[in-house]
Amino acid sequence: MLNISGLFDRDSVVSSFLKNSGYMLLATVLVKGSGFVYRAITARRLGTTQYGHLSLGLMLISMGSIVALAGLHSTVRRYLPEYVSEGKEAKIKGILLSLFCIIGAVSAISVAILWVNAEFVASSIFGDRSLVDLVRVFALGIPFAAALQFSQKALLGLQKYKGNAIVRILGRGGVLNVIVAAIALFLGASVFVVSVIYILSIAVAFLIAAVTIAYSVKDRVNTTAPKYDFNRWFKFGIPLLFSSSVGLVLSWSDTFMIGLLQSSADVGKYNTAYPFSMLLTSLIPIFGSVFVPRGSELLSQDRQREVAQLFETIRYTIFLFVAPGVLFILFNSEHLLLVVFGPEYTSVSDVFIIISVANFAVCVTGPTTALLQVFEQSNELLRTNVLGATVNIILNIILIPRYGLPGAAMAYGFSVALISYLLYWQGVRRCGSSDFSQTYFQPLLIAILWVYSASILMEAYEPQLALTVLIGFTTLVGYFGLLSALDIVDFDPLLEI
Repeated sequence: MLNISGLFDRDSVVSSFLKNSGYMLLATVLVKGSGFVYRAITARRLGTTQYGHLSLGLMLISMGSIVALAGLHSTVRRYLPEYVSEGKEAKIKGILLSLFCIIGAVSAISVAILWVNAEFVASSIFGDRSLVDLVRVFALGIPFAAALQFSQKALLGLQKYKGNAIVRILGRGGVLNVIVAAIALFLGASVFVVSVIYILSIAVAFLIAAVTIAYSVKDRVNTTAPKYDFNRWFKFGIPLLFSSSVGLVLSWSDTFMIGLLQSSADVGKYNTAYPFSMLLTSLIPIFGSVFVPRGSELLSQDRQREVAQLFETIRYTIFLFVAPGVLFILFNSEHLLLVVFGPEYTSVSDVFIIISVANFAVCVTGPTTALLQVFEQSNELLRTNVLGATVNIILNIILIPRYGLPGAAMAYGFSVALISYLLYWQGVRRCGSSDFSQTYFQPLLIAILWVYSASILMEAYEPQLALTVLIGFTTLVGYFGLLSALDIVDFDPLLEI
């Protein structure tokens, strides 16, 4: 039996993390939920072509903000707690003011480049020269998006978790944007109006964050002259820029290549299946955050075998949760796209399946990035991600013209699976073997039986979102209940937190 008390016992680092990070966990759930609702509503109301334009605009903001941030948002998150705990008011003021000004300047340059080249971007990437104004709207959003990300990290650095949660919930793609955009769409708003609402919601969230930061530090830095440590800050931040850029390539290269080689309508269709499937990987960063502090603590005590045991336990736990989800998609891909996004998106059910299988393969390897971070192998992470991104771009160029959207899905699937298994091999090679001996066959068989039965039941009724959610929830309850009844896993320690 798998007893997860090692993860969730009352005195563990994990338990403390969960209890002290309630605001952040709540924000994560709300942000992911609102983001999914936003995509579902906009995809339905705008149609494939205009939703594709919106997806490409979101890609522009992501690319522009990553460049503008230059890894400095992670720098402020890393060093602010140190300066606060040591009472270094001058450096608190220096890091906030200087890095914010640098990000603002780089953002302004990014806006200027996009503004001047808006016609080229509109015709080459969006496939419609008339969308110049839309490109420029998204360009204006880059400074707000970059400033918001920087502010969120600064709030974490100042340990203002409640403020960070509020900003995240209201911010980019958050609840405020969903509510206003939904009202506008039901009143017949165009993609241009929806895009303006998106940018304004980011601006409002940034203003709230900026006021919160100013209020938090005003008594400490008002009369203090700032001090700077640019060498240290950039030495830490610049490598993270490259890592973030590689991650951005993996996240958006297929969207970019589809927009370049196919059409905006195809972009819209692809960007329903892709984010829907990405819900499968949601547990990896959550458990990764749990694993890093605990694994680092064990490693510092020369308890390397226990690091391996903990990693394998987390990997198995992720598998238990994700297995029924991917099977539900495999058996009901077209049905799910129909009830969530509408009939015009059911044509990408094969794309949905390919990406979901790839994401399941990623989940099976566990939080490999976190494992290598425990062993301080950042260079291995960067090299592997660069390899994966290169493979992804090459495969996109080869497969999209020949196979269309399934080709983009295959390119994504192969590259992320390659990265995950290379990282897994590197991580296990360093942490060694463990005493973990759980079987994957029994829970997989139970998941297949339960999900297949649910799929047969769903076929007996007209497709309805509420009924689909109810059947899915009932399937999960039955699946986990049977796992517990057969003594395959013991969830009691989790329930006792």
